[in-house]
Amino acid sequence: MRKPFTLIELLVVIAIIAILASMLLPALQQARARAQSTKCQNNLGQLLKAQQFYALDNRDLMVFTAQQNGWTAYWMWMLRNQTKLLPNNTSFLCPSNPNSKTYNDWNNYGMWRPGGTGGIGYGDQSWKNRRDELGNFIVIQTNPEFIGYRVSGMKLPSGMIIYADSAESPSGKQIAYWSSQEYLDGSKGIHTLHANRANCSFADGHIASLTAEQLHDTALKVKVTYTQNLAPKTVN
Repeated sequence: MRKPFTLIELLVVIAIIAILASMLLPALQQARARAQSTKCQNNLGQLLKAQQFYALDNRDLMVFTAQQNGWTAYWMWMLRNQTKLLPNNTSFLCPSNPNSKTYNDWNNYGMWRPGGTGGIGYGDQSWKNRRDELGNFIVIQTNPEFIGYRVSGMKLPSGMIIYADSAESPSGKQIAYWSSQEYLDGSKGIHTLHANRANCSFADGHIASLTAEQLHDTALKVKVTYTQNLAPKTVN
């Protein structure tokens, strides 16, 4: 007849299991984070492909806003309703962001927003003095209202970020637009939430996961971002 375990032996076994679990848990968390980041990159790729198909049917123009029956539709509405390439709303949401689990028209991945003048001056103004370098690709109209990017007019498509992980502070929710040089409304910007990297899709079709310093090296010279923990960060 086998001798039963003593209390000390049971405690030793429990301690060993606890030690193994503490060793495995970080590895499991890292694997989960990598899987979520991969899914995020796939989502950004789908959004970019939808924009590319939209441009094929619309004079080589990617859309940010467009007037529809008297009201202004933003890019997410245009892609969902005109391209039919995004069958469900999960493509708009980063699985790593715990604050954006339900789709709405504002809390999703961020698209770079160029600013015009007058009533449509809201947005990034830095491109205006860099046309020779970036290309004359920004198309902004007031009547009917339209903001978009002419792909063939870009001189640096491999460095031109179209979509990126984004957030508004302090909620941490994704936000549908961002600027490279300042936080729009003082609270909206690119979010480096994947271990202090932001996943981005570029005009030439490639996807990259970049630190704040690497974002500053892209065509838009991104100056302001949010860290993983939503702390503002500036790179000059």
